[in-house]
Amino acid sequence: MLAPSPQGGPVAPPPDRPLPGLLVRVGPEHVGRRVVVRHRLLDGRATDVLGDLQRLDAGGLAVLRPDGELVEVAAELVLAARPVPPAPVRPDPARPPHHERGPRGERGPSSPSS
Repeated sequence: MLAPSPQGGPVAPPPDRPLPGLLVRVGPEHVGRRVVVRHRLLDGRATDVLGDLQRLDAGGLAVLRPDGELVEVAAELVLAARPVPPAPVRPDPARPPHHERGPRGERGPSSPSS
């Protein structure tokens, strides 16, 4: 995480962070974890990439998106980066909701046991 400067001014990145951006809150300990990275495109617009951090070094970083695309971003184009929680678990569309399953998990309305 970033710490405020002793003078109370802008935050300065810790010396162990390979990327210099003020809003970069990822480090080597986040490789393999889910992150979001805002970066500048070549036309000047900014965009975000969300996925698992694969590489982080002085030259930039690489993020593996959920669709399998590896996005590589040069260090000078990174505007902000931070770790995010794991992706939510989506319900299986083939499995009915809990209230539609019987007492032992079988499909159909639940019936009292005798």
